[in-house]
Amino acid sequence: MIKKLKDQVIICGYGRVGRSTIETLRESRRQIVVIDSDPERVVQAQEEGLIALEGDASQDEVLHDAGLAQAQSIIITTGEDSLNLFIVLSARTINPDLLIVARANNAINEVKLRRAGADRVVSPYQIGGQHMANIVVRPQVTDFFDVVTLKGGEELWIEDVVISERSPLAGNSVGEADIRRRTGVTLVALYRQHEGGNTVPNAETRLEAGDQLLVLGTRDQLAALEKMTSPRV
Repeated sequence: MIKKLKDQVIICGYGRVGRSTIETLRESRRQIVVIDSDPERVVQAQEEGLIALEGDASQDEVLHDAGLAQAQSIIITTGEDSLNLFIVLSARTINPDLLIVARANNAINEVKLRRAGADRVVSPYQIGGQHMANIVVRPQVTDFFDVVTLKGGEELWIEDVVISERSPLAGNSVGEADIRRRTGVTLVALYRQHEGGNTVPNAETRLEAGDQLLVLGTRDQLAALEKMTSPRV
């Protein structure tokens, strides 16, 4: 079954953080493979309909068995920073193009995880504290993003969509593309790797192949945009 997968997300660790991560991934309809060294957790994941492997995710063989070579990303959620570091090193060696998101339980280990090859490092405790503070400081904004990103039954979603080389959008300005009228999607930001960051586009901003668009819309609206960002038929 794993050999047939492509662009799956591998989750290392089926504890509280891992399970919470999977809940959101399931809402986005991503293919998921779980790795955990605890046989009881593996059985629990399988009973919940997930593909799950028992093993040490820092071992190359286990990562290969999970289909790392053809995976889109790996999310490392174990509670041990030293183990997370070894998993990052192994994953980056096997798949240099992989998106790696790693958990850091201690802030001083964030730099080490990045040096080892993690693209993003997340501290659940820091994020939890920031979220609670934002509820007090800017409650309306926090409520809005809770609805958009966490509740699968809600209408709106934030996604990032990449413009392919042969997309009809490539070469057009944002005004010419007229994404809002044609799909209903709201263009929030644009990420261009060679420019090193996010920008807020205006009507004159020229869209290029490889641009990542951060957009807000319903599932149907996002599907319509994905057709426009795909190669011309």
